[in-house]
Amino acid sequence: MKNNQIVDILFEEIESTQTHAIQQYSKLYSEQITTIRALFQTNGKGQHSSKWESQSKRNLLFTIIYPFFKNFQYINTIPLIVAHSILQVYKNKYDLNGSIKWFNDIFFFDKKQAGILVQSEITGQDIVIFIGVGINIDWNIENGINLEKILNKNINVEELYEQLKYTIIQNLIQLNEQGFKYFQKNINQQLYKKGEQCIFVNLELKKVCEGILQEINSEGMLIIRETNGLNRVVDINLKMQI
Repeated sequence: MKNNQIVDILFEEIESTQTHAIQQYSKLYSEQITTIRALFQTNGKGQHSSKWESQSKRNLLFTIIYPFFKNFQYINTIPLIVAHSILQVYKNKYDLNGSIKWFNDIFFFDKKQAGILVQSEITGQDIVIFIGVGINIDWNIENGINLEKILNKNINVEELYEQLKYTIIQNLIQLNEQGFKYFQKNINQQLYKKGEQCIFVNLELKKVCEGILQEINSEGMLIIRETNGLNRVVDINLKMQI
């Protein structure tokens, strides 16, 4: 299997594309780039054990398995690369500008439009990357927003899906070869609430730190400036309070 060939799998219904991809990788999908898509998930996975909800079969729910990643130092930047890839497609296809909310969400009008979950496992010399993506096309939960509402028109979902797959995989290859610095400037331009005061909380929603968003640094970490004037690196397990 060449490193740029993609095997497509479609399920009418499944518990979770992410769970299926991880559990069945060695048996069904090893040594190939695979995209696993479902029209409906009974237990969709989100970040930190949260659940991704979708009641529309037009919403995009898929996992990309990329088994050829080699640079472990860039693992934590992959959610940013995937978010950037989605915004690239939106810009090129719809002339639409959204934002990357630290560190794995797409936001429009202060509402979540897409979410990303990245997991990985090491196999020999390579790292297998499992990229779960949920995109609201025509339905969203109460505090979210969907793409067709933003655009005020119907879209071709299959066409969008093909472009998303291609762009995400090409940018993963680029990350592997060129490193995060190649993307850093553009991602900083897309950063949600850059230059604004933000609060970050832990999994129990307790405040951990607060400061003005400065940038994503060359290692893919979020830097804030605290009230004492010092810069601080925000832990990737902290959540920005909205």
